[in-house]
Amino acid sequence: TVDTRTTAALAANTTLTVHLGDVEGVPDAPFIAALNFTVLGTSSTAAATLYTCGTTPPVVPSRSIDPGWAQSLAMVVATDANGDVCVVVDKTAHVLVDVFGAFATTADIHPITSTRIRDTRSGAMPGAGAVLDQQITGTNGVPTDPFPTAAIVTVTLTSPQNIGYASAFPCVDGIPPTSIVNVVPNRSQSNGGVVPFDGAGRLCVFISVPSHVLIDLSGWKGTAFTPLPPARLFDSRAL
Repeated sequence: TVDTRTTAALAANTTLTVHLGDVEGVPDAPFIAALNFTVLGTSSTAAATLYTCGTTPPVVPSRSIDPGWAQSLAMVVATDANGDVCVVVDKTAHVLVDVFGAFATTADIHPITSTRIRDTRSGAMPGAGAVLDQQITGTNGVPTDPFPTAAIVTVTLTSPQNIGYASAFPCVDGIPPTSIVNVVPNRSQSNGGVVPFDGAGRLCVFISVPSHVLIDLSGWKGTAFTPLPPARLFDSRAL
């Protein structure tokens, strides 16, 4: 939908309006967009935010970007009445926004302003094998009745001490054989996902290596969504 590499990099702290309303097949605006947000070409560590135009940008950035790296994040975000979303980066950078789906605002999916609900940097770094338990329902506008089925979250591992990964899952279930984000030493990495929670409204994050953990909540899905147990469908290492 947008790729600034074909024109010029987005200047630092400049708001870019991205029009999604002309994408073939999307509902009438406003609607809820499923998209991939990529930032690259920064000369220093940067923070990038994608949000609904006409609203105050969230305090929590959509993601952080290390210099020399391209970083992507799958997101679910509401457009404004014109079918627009807005992007701002605090350093000059190239920006890509690719839309791959859309929901009508009447759909049982509920994006909210991204909110940081867990940040371990205020204390000791969790060790390898740590499991973080996080309450979702009954907080940050997520209801308990009717009881929703899953949270839309971004999980970030920052300052990981080794090659490793994190998994996100309903707390009553065992740790799944899948990951939500994978890391290399000392490189922060984020990824978004739709994570079911358990009957108490909790989700858990397991980390395989010592690392600080950030969890950002950006929405929830209602009973029209049917969560499935995590399963790895393809792994070339098994070939």
